Amino acid sequence: MNTKTLQYLVAVADEKHFGRAADACFVTQSTLSIQIKKMEEYLGVALINRSGKNVALTPKGLEVVSIARGVLSLVSLLKDVAKTECLSNN
Repeated sequence: MNTKTLQYLVAVADEKHFGRAADACFVTQSTLSIQIKKMEEYLGVALINRSGKNVALTPKGLEVVSIARGVLSLVSLLKDVAKTECLSNN
């Protein structure tokens, strides 16, 4: 599991559609779907109910997406901090 896969999951949660989520992430639908399936296997739990054209998060999926959003936010903060020049290092 990596941040890219977390981004894919959050995109599916936001778009409620695999195709639109894939477009938003600039990947193919199959790439996105495979990575989310691998995440589900890794975690040992279904995150998304796939019934026909409807895409809905499972209760556990809702929890995981909430945590994923926090992780992605922290990663973004980490990148920002790393880019900031430290005055004490001059």
